[in-house]
Amino acid sequence: MAAQSFTSIAREQILRLPLGRPCCMAYELGALYKTAGVFSFGSGAFYCAYRVHDAALARRLIRLLKSRLRIEPELSVISHPRFGGKKAYTLSMSQEDSHILLSAIKMLQTRDDGALMPNRAMPRRVMSRGCCRAAFLRGAFLGGGSVTDPDKSYHLEIVTRDEAFGGFLIKIAAQFGIAAKMVDRKSAAVVYIKQSQAIIDFLTLIGAHDAVMRMTETLVIKSVRNSANRHVNCDSMNADRQLSAAEKQVSSISALERAGGLDGLDGKLKEMAFLRLREPDASLRQLGEMLTPPLGKSGVNHRLDKIIKHCDKVTHELKKQKEGAICDTRTAAHSG
Repeated sequence: MAAQSFTSIAREQILRLPLGRPCCMAYELGALYKTAGVFSFGSGAFYCAYRVHDAALARRLIRLLKSRLRIEPELSVISHPRFGGKKAYTLSMSQEDSHILLSAIKMLQTRDDGALMPNRAMPRRVMSRGCCRAAFLRGAFLGGGSVTDPDKSYHLEIVTRDEAFGGFLIKIAAQFGIAAKMVDRKSAAVVYIKQSQAIIDFLTLIGAHDAVMRMTETLVIKSVRNSANRHVNCDSMNADRQLSAAEKQVSSISALERAGGLDGLDGKLKEMAFLRLREPDASLRQLGEMLTPPLGKSGVNHRLDKIIKHCDKVTHELKKQKEGAICDTRTAAHSG
């Protein structure tokens, strides 16, 4: 059995939500009509219908139409063999019921001659009630929305039929502080949200609380995992730096020893130099614990720094002496 998609988790809970107030039901029906509605003319009349591919959504639409508008749509089911038997549920309405629906969702206009005609555009006015705006966004998501599994990426989108409606959704989302954008995709305008917190806010707003809980848990797990990785990387970098510093210290002290320069160190520094040569892989803390009395990391580091400076000084003096000797040899040869 295939694992349930994250979109299905979100939709499943939304579809179980109470229908809400009459005003909210009307706005949910309006958004669903803009995303899943179909319109037809015949014999001088026009008819409305909803066409969806989810039996649970079809049942919610029937409940909304009956409870809010006293409309009992005619349900027909068509199976598509070419698409693995995927079913399409069509809720058809009579001419009178179509008028009632369009009037309720504010998409019916009267011509100059008194004839009623459908208005394809949603009213520009943004709803005043927060519950109505949330219901509208909920209907838009049910009709054309999807959300990616947060384990993979953060992406929520609603496919709309025109830029005007997409812009309307963006405007409503902005009323809740949710930033959405829009992109053209073939013949559709797609409203999308990429920020994880904005997606959580949107899903919370439309009532998908199970999906919100799962997404929040995923974010926490990712945050802990990223923090652990940062610590591991930091520890690895520190270890690399310590090994590099230890190699430089051993190399410099060995060169100083070959040049007979260790005798120029005082007792404590000479002890530290021989200890480093004997324990090339030990950390500063471990070196400090080997001393009597023990010494802290900063103290060990201070002594090693002084040893390296002494090494550099001796190396520089030897280099000058060598260069002077070469110069004297060349001068003598030239004079001869």
